[in-house]
Amino acid sequence: MDAQISYPALVATLNGGSLQGNPQGSFRVHDDEKFFINPELLVREDFDDLTSSIILISARGAAGKSRSAEELSRQLGAPLWKLEKDKAVGATSLLFVLGRYLNVTDVMAALASEESPTVLIDSLDEARARVSGTSWAEFLESLADASRHGCRFVLFGRERTLEEVWVSLADAGTSLAWIEISHFGPEERLQYVDGVVTHRSRNSLVLSGKYYQAARDAVLKSVVSSVPSQAAETFAGYAPVLDAVAAVLLREENHFAVSNAFGTSSGGTRHLQELKHILDDLLIRDQGKMKPVATQLGLDPSSTYGPEEQIDWLCHDLEGVRSQTSHTSVIPKLEMITSKTCDHSSMITLFEMTPSGQALYLQHMSPLGALRQSTASD
Repeated sequence: MDAQISYPALVATLNGGSLQGNPQGSFRVHDDEKFFINPELLVREDFDDLTSSIILISARGAAGKSRSAEELSRQLGAPLWKLEKDKAVGATSLLFVLGRYLNVTDVMAALASEESPTVLIDSLDEARARVSGTSWAEFLESLADASRHGCRFVLFGRERTLEEVWVSLADAGTSLAWIEISHFGPEERLQYVDGVVTHRSRNSLVLSGKYYQAARDAVLKSVVSSVPSQAAETFAGYAPVLDAVAAVLLREENHFAVSNAFGTSSGGTRHLQELKHILDDLLIRDQGKMKPVATQLGLDPSSTYGPEEQIDWLCHDLEGVRSQTSHTSVIPKLEMITSKTCDHSSMITLFEMTPSGQALYLQHMSPLGALRQSTASD
């Protein structure tokens, strides 16, 4: 069974792994203090040795993975390599960037002379989509080699990419631990909503408004009530859900009216509308993340999947059926980009948890959807 660990406990475990050098743009220590709320972390069973040479940290899309990486860099004083801001990786990429950062020619000797040096690497998904299998394998081998010289790595990515990373590094004899960034706890999710509202609002006194807390709690409870009770805790602590709650509070300044609209059984379908906003935002976000990758591969960024095409592709992928989306036949490589960077876990979660998600799934799986509907009604 997966064990829970707090973010401060993770920091304490990794403490002492600072590695100072010359900032290189995409490779530097993030020392700027930004808004951050500690998420709950789950250490995977059988991958729970946090003294391992390499720690994998996965998260569903929009769960705060990159922000967590920046905060970990700040607290540890360890450099964070943002691969989405760098060139394609290969066999010599790590040695090159570390050599410039440390201002040395013999990187491995420099690492061996440091006490528990730690390097954080984010955006493995985007990096994987830009390179061949051979270049990717050589890059991972360079990480394994550096770990044998005393360097610890913390790698951030989505589950599908990290599974591939795990197989390669385990075969290389590297010790591995795996942590999942889960959801925000009850107190943390309220802090998150309040923090977002404070940051984006032009009214510094908005949190002290007479009806603010009642409106916040009513919106969150109403949206979460759309999912089964066993999933409610996780869903309520998912960052896109909390962002949607904050958006309502920012969009509608009459918090008394908001409290009444969401806090009564006669509130209609407002909560379902907000769920649709969550789905739309996730899809638009993923399309935006794929456009730079397409450009770097010499492909037309306008050919990346839009929201409707993403849903169509994902639904067919879940059923093991090839999508008939036009882009797939015209530009097959875009399907590879989608499989590496498009967030499956977030959408699957919403499909499973929400009535609107289930309806959307059935709609896009016609005629498979129609068959399911008729079977369910028998």
